[in-house]
Formats: sequence, C-alpha cells, structure tokens
Amino acid sequence: MNDPSEEAAGAPKTLGEPPSGDDASEKRREYVAANRDRIRELNRLWRSEHLDRARELNRDSMRRAAARRYREAEVRARGRERAKRWRMEHPERRRAY
Repeated sequence: MNDPSEEAAGAPKTLGEPPSGDDASEKRREYVAANRDRIRELNRLWRSEHLDRARELNRDSMRRAAARRYREAEVRARGRERAKRWRMEHPERRRAY
C-alpha cells in the first residue's frame, strides 16, 4: 500500500495567482486624483517644516541624476569606440553596409 505522505508529496501543488499591485496602484491613482489640492498643500507644509531634510533629499537626488548621466555618457562613448574599431577592422563590410 502507498503511504499517505508519499501520495501528498507526489501531488502537484497548485499556485494561486500572485498578488497583483494593480488594485493598490489603481486605488492610489484614484485617491491622488480626488485629493490633488490636499496632497499639494500637505507637501508644501512638510517642506516648510523640514527644509533641511528637503534640501538634503534634493541634493541626493541631483547627485544620483548626475552619476546616472555620467554612466550613460561613458556607455555611449564605449559604444562609439567599439563601432570605430569595428569599422577599422571590417572595411569591406562597412562598404557593403
């Protein structure tokens, strides 16, 4: 006879749908649409009460943006260099192209 634990182990597990963030994001979107002025006022109030923190967050954001632009410029430069090397190494394929 089969052991009940073996039967349970052999049965495939059914997985439910993963929880989707669509419901939460839709609710948030509706709330923001309904309370746009209130949110704007609360943000303005928070900024006036926490000016140092707001400036610090802004500096961090600007620092990250500058680093991202620098990385993207480096990637573009490497791509240009790689394309230049390819053109030098494959003049016949370049002409055909």
